[in-house]
Amino acid sequence: MNYFFALMICFAMTGLSANEENARWLLICDFNVALYLALAWFLGFRRKSREEQSAAALQLRITDAVLEIDSLEHLLREAYHHPDTPACIRERIRKALVPAPRCP
Repeated sequence: MNYFFALMICFAMTGLSANEENARWLLICDFNVALYLALAWFLGFRRKSREEQSAAALQLRITDAVLEIDSLEHLLREAYHHPDTPACIRERIRKALVPAPRCP
């Protein structure tokens, strides 16, 4: 919306300051400004959508990591309770399964 207002102000100032000899050049400059404003709007729009996509991708990666942690913890618990697991490995698994402090 700011780009639209900037373009309208540009055309309004051209209308107020133009006379017959410089109106053509002022309009050419205004169209040049309009092209740059359209390009800035388009690039800003793409950056916002890319940031939203990266935030969604980051949330998906966090969810996948949590699921992987839960799966690995479950696998360690099964290995701990398995009768063929040696005592030395059981001790290491027990130490690994101590809950780590979590961020609030």
